[in-house]
Amino acid sequence: MTTPRCPRCDREIESNTSAVHGRGRPRKWCSDECRKLASEERRAAERGIVAVELRERVVEVEKVVHRPATTAASIDRVLDDDQALQKLLNTLRHRIKEGTYRPNRDPGTAMWMLQRLTAPVADLLAQIHSSAGTTPPMDPAQAVRTVLHSPRSCRAVLEGLERMARSGELDGGQHTATLIALDRLVARTRRQSR
Repeated sequence: MTTPRCPRCDREIESNTSAVHGRGRPRKWCSDECRKLASEERRAAERGIVAVELRERVVEVEKVVHRPATTAASIDRVLDDDQALQKLLNTLRHRIKEGTYRPNRDPGTAMWMLQRLTAPVADLLAQIHSSAGTTPPMDPAQAVRTVLHSPRSCRAVLEGLERMARSGELDGGQHTATLIALDRLVARTRRQSR
């Protein structure tokens, strides 16, 4: 048994339950809208008027919604991209150096997090240098502490400064702070020796 189709739009007609059980007329139209439009078209044809058929056209459009990334997704994205990570670290270094890094909330928390980061970064750098067969550069603050705890190293630094002063290497503008520190050191030792 073939499924009846609407004579106007050619859609399948759902059978009504009473017609299936042998009572009532079977449906001729797929919907009340098709029945009404067919009736109007028939009347227009009887009067000799050309019927104009208006049909709605439904077009589905896929809409792409851009949602802001979550903090966790942004972190993962930066950590997975070497260039983005390098840019982040350079920007942070520059802002700290220039004094423009201002944590939004408690500045103590941000500094605490940076301090917690230094030990794992030092360990990571040591691993990188050991796998590459190179020696990691010493942290300047650590180097100063090492020199100051060794009388021999202190003497070597002072003798090196003396050689630089004799050769005129300390006369440049970049060593102005060094010369000021030397003047203070000499003045302090003279006062203590009296």
